[in-house]
Amino acid sequence: KLSKRLNFRAEDQPADILSEISAFYEDSILGVADVKAFEQSLGMTFRNRKTPAVYFYKDKVPLSYRVASEHTILREHLGFFKYRNPSVELLSSFQLDDSHLPSLCYFEKTKTMISEAQAAQYPEELLTRTKDGIEAESIGMVRFPYSASKMSYLEATYFLGSRVQAFMDFERRVKKIDEVSTPRALKEHCGAAKCYILIMDGSKQPSVLNAHVEAVKEASQGAEGRNFIWVDGVCQYEFVQGLGMTTD
Repeated sequence: KLSKRLNFRAEDQPADILSEISAFYEDSILGVADVKAFEQSLGMTFRNRKTPAVYFYKDKVPLSYRVASEHTILREHLGFFKYRNPSVELLSSFQLDDSHLPSLCYFEKTKTMISEAQAAQYPEELLTRTKDGIEAESIGMVRFPYSASKMSYLEATYFLGSRVQAFMDFERRVKKIDEVSTPRALKEHCGAAKCYILIMDGSKQPSVLNAHVEAVKEASQGAEGRNFIWVDGVCQYEFVQGLGMTTD
């Protein structure tokens, strides 16, 4: 598409060529203007079962990140954002400061065990009380370890692709246990047979989901003739409530 609009000469310098291509290149990266928009973008991406990737910067977004945002496989699993001049408070919440800009990061939900005293500092909806203690949900960040301003396309796709690979590994495992999202699908999978249903939060990080799926696979050994399915309890909250349960 660009070749029809751009003409270069033999004496053109690589930097000039790159600059002109960058000016014409179209991407679908969403801009974030403030902290509220940043939090909403992360929440929206998690709800869509994707990982948010954010480029924090002062000057401009490199072509490498822009081209990576159009990578077919990466787009299936990641949401791409750019945030110019983020506040000092936001950066410090992720152990960053102004000297770290530009930075490419992706974010993931994590759960950690905390004490009763620490629990008082968290909103109740982020806490899960189990027999082993209290789990607090938070958002963790993974940062591209080198200079993001000089990041190549291959480096960007390798860094972001490592996160995608974790999702794809989970998907390969979970395919052995079908997800059910409609009453019709539930009837088709279970019918009159005894049916085991795994209910979990589909937006959790792959390592958490994998652990649940592995537990069900182990439980299914020697259970021929019985169906095993899983339901996203957050998306299908009415189904969960119909079983007399909550999504907490």
